[in-house]
Amino acid sequence: MLLQQLFERQRSQPVQSARAGGMFQDLQYPILHERPGSQPGTTEKFNLSFRDKSGFNGSSSEAFLNKAGNGSKWNGLRLDHGPNAKSNGQTNWHWNQKGAKNAFGRADHAVASPMTAKAASALKAVKPAARGAMIVGAGMDAFSIGKEANQSMQTGEWDNTINRTAHVAGGWAGAYAGAKGLGALGAGLGSLVAPGIGTMIGGALGGFVGGMAGYMGGSSLADWATGNL
Repeated sequence: MLLQQLFERQRSQPVQSARAGGMFQDLQYPILHERPGSQPGTTEKFNLSFRDKSGFNGSSSEAFLNKAGNGSKWNGLRLDHGPNAKSNGQTNWHWNQKGAKNAFGRADHAVASPMTAKAASALKAVKPAARGAMIVGAGMDAFSIGKEANQSMQTGEWDNTINRTAHVAGGWAGAYAGAKGLGALGAGLGSLVAPGIGTMIGGALGGFVGGMAGYMGGSSLADWATGNL
């Protein structure tokens, strides 16, 4: 019974909402306003991702600002941790860019500031934890649907399974929409404050908060629609 109570607490809506917020690091966020282009007088669109979009073998990057519409050839700005060719091979946090110097004001191999390095280190630690939490949350929701379905097979009453499935589907759909929306907004606002690192921090925070709020709102809406509130 104690284990059952612990499980019920762990799959409560607030806890599952926090886990769903972990999807922020698997999404891509369009930056809402254009940045200065590589050629004078031009502008270009960028997006933010926390997954490697550069195709660079052995990338040590934790965040990528990708120039939109470049097909398979990567152009943009990324934040790396490793040997730096312009600091005598010393290992440090530094920027690598291709065609994005005007957009974000970062030269290739430029050493990151101490504050940026701390933020990047935190992001490096948070990403795998967030991904693990999201997987656990999805697994617990899948288990809860299976549990309801097993009960329904025994009783012949399927309303409980339908309600639980709607709750879970609404939660994850809301988490995705919320993370995408607030992540894009956060990346845009961050770009106004501190292009580059501000874009990344704003996108990460916005995506996480949006995912949490979206799961909570989407699951509550599904409960209301099924009369389960």
